[in-house]
Amino acid sequence: MGEHYSHLSLVERHVIEEMFQALIPVREIATRLGRHHGTIHREIN
Repeated sequence: MGEHYSHLSLVERHVIEEMFQALIPVREIATRLGRHHGTIHREIN
C-alpha cells in the first residue's frame, strides 16, 4: 500500500525486451537498468 511506481521509457522497454529474449535473468536486467526486479516483472507480464 502506498507503493510508488515509476514509468519506464520506451528505450528501457526495448532494452528489457532484448535482454529478456536473450534469456538474461530478470534480476540481472533490473540490476543493469538500476530498477527494482518487480518493475521488470510487471513490464514483462
